[in-house]
Amino acid sequence: MGGRQKVKAQVQLKVAFNCQGQTNTAAPVKVREKALKRLDTLKDIHEVLQWWNGDGIFNPLRRLRSVPEKRADGLKVYNVTYETEFMD
Repeated sequence: MGGRQKVKAQVQLKVAFNCQGQTNTAAPVKVREKALKRLDTLKDIHEVLQWWNGDGIFNPLRRLRSVPEKRADGLKVYNVTYETEFMD
């Protein structure tokens, strides 16, 4: 009672792209390169968040998973989950 507790928290991001084009090897190179740009964006987000600690407010974030969503509307959506801990 009245003590502090260790909290394990997850931060879930949904990153959506409205992009056209195929990424398979049969696609024209320019089409494939444009479609793969979304992976560069996911990498940029990861480089900012991985090990970020909110200036010491919480333990460094670490990515648990990055999973594409299956959708019929043409959007490419990735569910990205990071985890951290802090004392409350």
